[in-house]
Amino acid sequence: MGLKSDFSQAFREVFNPEDASKAAAAEKESKQAAKEAPKKQPQQTVKKVVSENTTVKKVAQPAAPKEVREEPKPAEPKKVSEPQAASTDVVVAKTVAPAQAIDTSTTVICGKTTINGNIESDGSIELMGTINGNVNCKGNFTVSGRVEGDAEAVNIVAKGAAIRGKLEASGDVFVSDGTKIVGDIHADSAEINGKIKGNIDIKHSVLFGKTALVVGDIVADVIQVNEGAVIYGHFGMRRDSQSVADIFPDFDE
Repeated sequence: MGLKSDFSQAFREVFNPEDASKAAAAEKESKQAAKEAPKKQPQQTVKKVVSENTTVKKVAQPAAPKEVREEPKPAEPKKVSEPQAASTDVVVAKTVAPAQAIDTSTTVICGKTTINGNIESDGSIELMGTINGNVNCKGNFTVSGRVEGDAEAVNIVAKGAAIRGKLEASGDVFVSDGTKIVGDIHADSAEINGKIKGNIDIKHSVLFGKTALVVGDIVADVIQVNEGAVIYGHFGMRRDSQSVADIFPDFDE
């Protein structure tokens, strides 16, 4: 190819010098254009790359926001209150009167203990054993054992006891289920749930529970007999001061 081109050029130079000069000039221009072409091509490539970058910037989606974690806040220091000046006001404290104590000590007679004789005490007595004699105390008398004799106290509580004798209390008498008493009862008020053979004389009110069984007469201001209680005897209301003859004078025989 190069040989052919050189031969054609030599032929034109010999026989047609003008054409040869034109051809030489044209070839020179083509070579010059060929030299300049590689230099311009990278610029076009750079423009294309820049254009592509611009396109990427327009199409690209915004980056997802980073998760922001809240750091735990330090605990606020507790406020220390300043010491206040002592008040100069005079505070009058109200005194509450303590409940009146019936006794200051309790004598306990344990089970399997038997006392033959009378007992007197300035305090209370709790009996779980047996006493063959009378009991007189200025406090409470609680008995779950056995008594062969009379008992006198402020309050008398019989829990599963066996008593053969008279009970007299300036306060209350409580007889639980399972207690057996053979003797009269005198008290300010009473609640009977056990078995009693004797008369009951109460100043105010008496209550007979469903397990009560009484053989004897009953006198009280208020008498309440619950369903299930069994009573063999007469009832008398202490407030009835008039006789039957005064109430029904026209019916006298």
